[in-house]
Amino acid sequence: MSDTPKEPTVELLGERRFKVYTLRQKGATFAEIGMSMHVTRGRVMQLYQDAERILNQEPHWSDGMSVRTVNTLSNFGIESREQLQEAFKAGKLHLRSGSPRNYGKKAHQEVLKILGLSDQGHTPRTNSSKFRMPKGYGKSGDFYVRAEKAEELERELNAANERIKQLAQPITGETSDGYHTFNELYEHRHALFLAFVSVRGGWMSKKHHDGSEMYGWFIAGTYLNGIGSISYHIPMRLWDSCAHTKVSILEAAPVWDGHTSQDVINRLMKFATE
Repeated sequence: MSDTPKEPTVELLGERRFKVYTLRQKGATFAEIGMSMHVTRGRVMQLYQDAERILNQEPHWSDGMSVRTVNTLSNFGIESREQLQEAFKAGKLHLRSGSPRNYGKKAHQEVLKILGLSDQGHTPRTNSSKFRMPKGYGKSGDFYVRAEKAEELERELNAANERIKQLAQPITGETSDGYHTFNELYEHRHALFLAFVSVRGGWMSKKHHDGSEMYGWFIAGTYLNGIGSISYHIPMRLWDSCAHTKVSILEAAPVWDGHTSQDVINRLMKFATE
């Protein structure tokens, strides 16, 4: 095992392991990562464990290749660098018929990189004027249908990744649900309450009933006949505005009856509908 963990890179971990590792380090859960990559939570955990192994252990012959490429080579009987070199020299790894199943251009490029070879001279070129549909796709255009499906999945993956990035952002007053920020919603609540007590009347105080204070805020409330009290903490910058409504300024707030935020909602709804 290596004494010093290696720096995580796409080249070292492979694209999928790198993605899982970096998202996990940023705080995303295995379930969230799985949803964004369209794989199971268990598969994400396996990829993460593989990434940790690569970073903390001596280099493995397949380090730098994607999981898909490693699995493709393994299914073809290639389990070491030596076997990879022998298969390549024997002409068993190419982009023509007879190559391992799922061995495409990306896998071929990864193999060339592992073997220290350049793309030039090892990747067949296609003359676009003589292009033919790949064997097995027939006349139905399945090749293009699958390409379009791949593009659609890529768009969905990118959207999910953006969502994960948003979830990783710290929640502040400017956090939005896409329509309103928290700050804006609180301003609505303050304005609606002041409008309510300007008609209904109420009370306001800088102190709670026990004499304690909340720096930067005062408390205000009103009593709904036969229902109970409601109260809110209001920013001190709105003290004068609230004082101009039909409220009484008290030395300390009335004794709190224990109502919760949900109780306030329930009492207001009952007051409005009865």
